[in-house]
Amino acid sequence: MIHIEPSTRLRTDYTRISDIARRTGDPVYITKNGAYDMVIMNAEAFEQRELVLKLSCIIMESEYKRMNGADACSVENIEAMLKQDAL
Repeated sequence: MIHIEPSTRLRTDYTRISDIARRTGDPVYITKNGAYDMVIMNAEAFEQRELVLKLSCIIMESEYKRMNGADACSVENIEAMLKQDAL
């Protein structure tokens, strides 16, 4: 679900906006003069998002190498690479 709040509400009701981000895990879009200005996320949701992006990049890089002639990796090798890079 998309949550949109004006910047004035961020100043006057931070606790409620923080609660929305924490409870739902969704980003909260903050507007300034009616236009998107920033996005607020719960720290745990942000860290999870960053991990997914990092792992996606690793998978895409491996696929790119495979498509350009590199030997295919076994599932075990991929799992080991993902575990190593996730640390």
